[in-house]
Amino acid sequence: MGHPPAWVILIGINTGFFVAQTLVNLNDPAWLEHALGLSDAGVKQGFFWQFLTCTFLHGSWLHLLANMVLLYFAGREIEALLGVRHFLAIYFGGGILGSVAQWAVMPLHARCWGHPRACSPC
Repeated sequence: MGHPPAWVILIGINTGFFVAQTLVNLNDPAWLEHALGLSDAGVKQGFFWQFLTCTFLHGSWLHLLANMVLLYFAGREIEALLGVRHFLAIYFGGGILGSVAQWAVMPLHARCWGHPRACSPC
């Protein structure tokens, strides 16, 4: 028996992140935003992982659901067409490049996660 498709694993990771995000937000929401959400201050402090981790954070269960439905339909087709390596390169490369572009134009004291509309002033 082979490994599950990458899109299935990514849906699991995103869902796991959302559950963890929800639980952490109950106790210390500021920590999550500071450590994992994309912020100018975080990047200037060397928190470069934020370019990746912010792509796994979601603003609501509906945000998560919409993204996972898209990942289900598009991910399985793209992975089947291009293979696992190229699919993952597109997924992570696109997420990181999108985060870098967002960081380059976002307001000085904003924090972002998931997508540009999930930015909020600090």
